[in-house]
Amino acid sequence: MLAKFSELKEENSALKERISSLETGLTDKLDTITSELAELKKQVEEEPETDGNTSGTNLQEVQDLISKSLKLYAADEVGMPDFALESSGAVVFTIGETEPYTRDTPWMGVFGISIWRSCKTPRLAIQKDNSPGNCWSFTGDKGSLTIQLSAQVFPEHFTVDHIPLELAPNGNASSAPYYFRVLGLDYGNAPKGHVLGNYEFTEFPIQTFAVQQNPYEKYFRFVKVEILSNHGNKDYTCLYRFRVHGRPHDTDTYNG
Repeated sequence: MLAKFSELKEENSALKERISSLETGLTDKLDTITSELAELKKQVEEEPETDGNTSGTNLQEVQDLISKSLKLYAADEVGMPDFALESSGAVVFTIGETEPYTRDTPWMGVFGISIWRSCKTPRLAIQKDNSPGNCWSFTGDKGSLTIQLSAQVFPEHFTVDHIPLELAPNGNASSAPYYFRVLGLDYGNAPKGHVLGNYEFTEFPIQTFAVQQNPYEKYFRFVKVEILSNHGNKDYTCLYRFRVHGRPHDTDTYNG
């Protein structure tokens, strides 16, 4: 027991060091960007008037550019609306026969008596919080998730999220999805779907994929992601977030 405690203590210390290193790197990058923007603003303000254009006009252009960049970053970091986002109206329709992973989750109890183990809901895969461990986990390396999107969408891109390797407790991404397939469904329980693409998730922490095919140019309200393998974890797979990007149907209003 003491040896296990010491091992956990060392892992916790290593994790804190990784987080501290990442925070330092992000702070340095933010300071650099802020300094560059301040210098650019100074140069624009000092620029002489030419051809009737004032420095004030140029300054406004810079401010507009900064504002646009911030809006793009706020648009979920990839610059595209996510129609699979729960807070915008998407819901998990079904996980089919996928077996939730519960081995490392706490017991739930009533009146102090342990009754069942909790499991991490698939809803986590359509939410924004990508904190370490805050993922939908299922047993083995194969599983599926069917999502009712927030609008009827002509799909154009998909995005898969995982945590940065620097934040992974063991320093690797063995539980991350690897091979996966995405299908558009005519309705939630459709026995067959329209394959929109087959992909490999290899770029952490976020990778965006273009739709490979949609021969009938269909709009879909339901999308199914089938995870076919992970990066080597034999016990479980973690899906932190799955996003769907595209064009909503003219009759639908997107609330994102």
